Amino acid sequence: MVLDEAYRSFADGQFFSSLVAENCLVLRSMTKDFALAGLRLGYALGNAAQIARLRQFQPEWSVNAYAQAAGLAALQSLDYYRKTLKELTELKREFFLGLSTAGLMVVPSDVHFGLITLNRPAVEIRRMLLQQSIQVRDCASFGLPDHIRVSTRREGENVKLIEMMLSLKNVYN
Repeated sequence: MVLDEAYRSFADGQFFSSLVAENCLVLRSMTKDFALAGLRLGYALGNAAQIARLRQFQPEWSVNAYAQAAGLAALQSLDYYRKTLKELTELKREFFLGLSTAGLMVVPSDVHFGLITLNRPAVEIRRMLLQQSIQVRDCASFGLPDHIRVSTRREGENVKLIEMMLSLKNVYN
């Protein structure tokens, strides 16, 4: 069994994983945990036989020098990581509360991004938001054509999205 824990730390605040069972392989993403956008860096946790088997398929240069340097620097800054994760958790709480208070139907989420249910095609709302330099993900490719995915950002950006959604309320209700 393979467990993709790319967003686990955003749900429970834990960066380091432990092996759940001998028949499990745990995948974690330092790219997500440490906001290393554009760098592909992560790890797999499994028993020795599983890791040896994975190595048979691993390209020689699977992690570039920039990602390695960023990963090492991130691991030297775990206090900053914990502080930032705590701040993100608080921003997320305020953001999701603001969205709900604005009358939006927010699908509950344990992580810092979530879905908003709309009463019209999300692609239209996304287009309107893009015109205001606000980027959200329309979820049609996930089979949810009337949902957008929003992500917690800095406080000012969160407020801008909430205000814009309020101004569009007559459009998506």
